[in-house]
Amino acid sequence: MRDRRKQKRSSTKDFLKVINLDTGIRLGGLANVSDDGAMIVGEEAVAVGKASRCRIDLDRPILGRSEIQIDVKTRWCRKNLERGWWESGHTLKCATNEDTEALSYLILRFSMGEWDVPGTGKIKTVPLPNRRRHARFETTDFFPVRDQNGLKHIGGLANLTPMGAMLTSIEPIKEGRILHCRVDLPQRIFQRDYLFFEAECRWCKQNPEKGWYESGYKLTKISEQDAVIIMHLVMHHLEVQTTEEQVDVVG
Repeated sequence: MRDRRKQKRSSTKDFLKVINLDTGIRLGGLANVSDDGAMIVGEEAVAVGKASRCRIDLDRPILGRSEIQIDVKTRWCRKNLERGWWESGHTLKCATNEDTEALSYLILRFSMGEWDVPGTGKIKTVPLPNRRRHARFETTDFFPVRDQNGLKHIGGLANLTPMGAMLTSIEPIKEGRILHCRVDLPQRIFQRDYLFFEAECRWCKQNPEKGWYESGYKLTKISEQDAVIIMHLVMHHLEVQTTEEQVDVVG
């Protein structure tokens, strides 16, 4: 039978613990997750329509976090007679922007089969004051950005995260404008020469020293394959953007 799911879900053998923060009781284990929702397995049935705040306990840190908080609403619940446990499907919404970013890495880790993500290494760090919501990763080489047809040059990619990007350009970009971007990759990645995404311009300003314009974007549409390419770029081709508030490596 044809699978009608809009979003692909990937399973993991070792379930991550999910705790109901309203009751303090373990809801179950995270069996699979996507941008649209998650499936949780547990020993007890969950009431359909029930909403609650939950915590996912991570087995290894992601971006320095040991947990992710989510708001879930149960859409369905059924008994798996073969396994002997209850399975429940939930829509989810992250509690904070930091939780949203950590969850995006977790989803990619599921889909890539325990792929290491930033923040999972053995290096110990001490965070210094930093009011920036998301870590940004800047390019060391020039990544040309064109429209998706490749006909019009937009500018260059300055930095990138799974949530957004910053571009440089000769001309200003109007706030609120939607761009359909094609980024030239530094080398072929997963049989692809380009990264594609749709993004909304949130701000634009001129750099008085350089003379060019800098504009920030929220990614509004991106395929699963392109999301994986972003992860590869973050881990292998980009560097953490340096700011006045930094992180000290202590071990």
